Amino acid sequence: MTDQEANRRAGGASASGSSAGDEAVPPEYIVGHVQEALGTDAAVGEWGLQVDVDGDALTVAGIVATASRKAAVAPVARAALAALGCQHQVRDATEVAAAASPAGEEAL
Repeated sequence: MTDQEANRRAGGASASGSSAGDEAVPPEYIVGHVQEALGTDAAVGEWGLQVDVDGDALTVAGIVATASRKAAVAPVARAALAALGCQHQVRDATEVAAAASPAGEEAL
């Protein structure tokens, strides 16, 4: 038995990024795992972001509350992918919400 076969039998990831045998991680599982990471990570904390997988590319889109949250999106997504043993390229297509000033005075 080779080291790679032993690693697969033990549930580890192979060099190609697939786990537990020769089957790749399903895109739906990747999307769910990354969405959960983006929602639960304190630096991002955004549950409503759209995550799409197309081949070896992962895109995160949507609106985040602050520039610091936007800056954390790609690193958090990469960490979630690494935890799955995936090697996807991450594209951050998020936008920071525009904060509009109220027009005129507010009557209290």
